[in-house]
Amino acid sequence: MHETSTVCSGDCGDLALATNDIKDRGAQGTMFDVVALRDVSITSFDLYCNRAVTEQLQIYTRQGSYKGHELSQDGWTLVYDKMVSLGGRDNLVELDALDSVVEIAEGTRQAFYIFTNGVVLYTGGTREGNLYAADDALGFYEGVGIDAGTFSGNTGNLWAPRVFSGNIR
Repeated sequence: MHETSTVCSGDCGDLALATNDIKDRGAQGTMFDVVALRDVSITSFDLYCNRAVTEQLQIYTRQGSYKGHELSQDGWTLVYDKMVSLGGRDNLVELDALDSVVEIAEGTRQAFYIFTNGVVLYTGGTREGNLYAADDALGFYEGVGIDAGTFSGNTGNLWAPRVFSGNIR
């Protein structure tokens, strides 16, 4: 039987991959890739933001890598779009469930873009595209930070390498 987010054995309940808890940098957005090491369903994220305010937060996804798609909304799907009470620099915010669960087949690369004016926190990485964290279900790769709005079209607004600070659920 093929497992999904609704039909799942006990080994794939409410699991989370912790990416990073260092929060020394930030921007309005961050993009990164994950690779499914088995069939997985991404249902939510936890994250750190720079300010304790209520802001619109959006999460986009696309099959394949974000690389080469940082500046254009073409091919991206909005899977989360809500007002969120951000906790500030030291408070991990547990987001509600995504508006659409993201199903990723084993061996498949999937990109995510998290955006808010409340500033998503991350840290510097070692090399864009490097594997940073993994468990038995998911590999998480170093990505980029993005300033100046969603899909600005300006390469001067990209910062790399960057490592998203939070959890992937």
